[in-house]
Amino acid sequence: VIDFLRSDLLAEDEVIVSVIRQFPAILTSSAGDVLQPTARYLSHELGLSAMDLSRIVRAFPAILCLDIATEIEPNVHFFREHGIVNIGRIVSRLPPVLSYDIKTNLAPKMEYLKNGLGLSAYDVLLFPGYFSYSLTECIEPRTRFLQKLGVPLIEFGLNMALSTTDDISCERNAMIDANSYLSFRQALAERRSRLQRQNFSQAEESELLDEDCYMNSPFPTTNLSASAAPVVAPGRANSALNVLSDTKVPGDLDADASATI
Repeated sequence: VIDFLRSDLLAEDEVIVSVIRQFPAILTSSAGDVLQPTARYLSHELGLSAMDLSRIVRAFPAILCLDIATEIEPNVHFFREHGIVNIGRIVSRLPPVLSYDIKTNLAPKMEYLKNGLGLSAYDVLLFPGYFSYSLTECIEPRTRFLQKLGVPLIEFGLNMALSTTDDISCERNAMIDANSYLSFRQALAERRSRLQRQNFSQAEESELLDEDCYMNSPFPTTNLSASAAPVVAPGRANSALNVLSDTKVPGDLDADASATI
């Protein structure tokens, strides 16, 4: 295994030590039957160089032990079905993406990206880290909140919308206090929970949540106190007031702009 890391991946001793510390089980894997076939697949099918592989393996050693037929190829096929050719770019910036479950992770997030946000596969290439965030705990609440405020997501991009803390995201992207977002997120979660108990499909649930967010169905902000009133930029004050209503809820890795799909 160590010889394989040195010769095939051009890994230096420091990288090898890091890989073994993170993933000791790699020492029990067959270099000829497991590690080399996976490395060849990543190189030949995804266009990753030996240096790329060395960096990827250092970040996520378990990638070499993923099953090609049942784990890697289905995920590669999923991205190709959605028009993404440069999958190596995604893997190089988010190596664990090849281990993500399609049904519970990749598919719902891709559907929300396209149908809920009106974005495309190009946006995934710009920010592959999108798939590493929770759809219900981060992606959906933050993007719905920005849309409710009338802040175009394209103005900041997925990276800025998702990769910072709640406080920083609200300050940079919406110029509003984080307390209003936290109240919005809590109300959204409660609304989703009620819809799930009524056995709506994912598409129906998303449509109803869209109606809540964008069709004069404001979310409550009962947790806001007078001393914690949100600071809203003058240009967004009117749109923010729709969010700050006390009405009850009804019933990478960095990438550059030259990415190619």
